[in-house]
Amino acid sequence: MATRSAIAVRNTDASYDVIYCHWDGYPDHQIPILKTKYNTAKRARRLIAKGDLSSLETSQGWQREDRKPGPLYYFERGDVDCEPRNVSVKELLEFAKGSDCEHLYTYQPYKGWRHDEL
Repeated sequence: MATRSAIAVRNTDASYDVIYCHWDGYPDHQIPILKTKYNTAKRARRLIAKGDLSSLETSQGWQREDRKPGPLYYFERGDVDCEPRNVSVKELLEFAKGSDCEHLYTYQPYKGWRHDEL
C-alpha cells in the first residue's frame, strides 16, 4: 500500500510549488533523502520542476529495469498534466488532502525542510 506525500517549495511571494509523490512518503524514508540530496532551494526546486513522482528514490524504472537511484517521475512513462502546481497555503493543504496524502514536506528558503503529518 502506498504512503502518499506532497512535496512543496515556498516562493518569495508566499505561494508554493507542489508535487505529488505516490510511494514511500513516510518520514523515515523521505526526510533523510530530502535533507541530504535536496538541501538547498536550488536543489529542492530542481527536484519538483519535473512534476509528480512515483517515488522520491528508487533504483528501478517503469519497466523494472535497473537504473541509477533517484526520483521516478510520471512524465518518464508518458503521463501528462503532472507538472508542479502553484498554490496558496490554503490550496497547498487542499491539494495534499485531496490527493490522500498522509505527509506534507515543505522547503522554506533559509529554514530548510519541514514535515507535517496530515
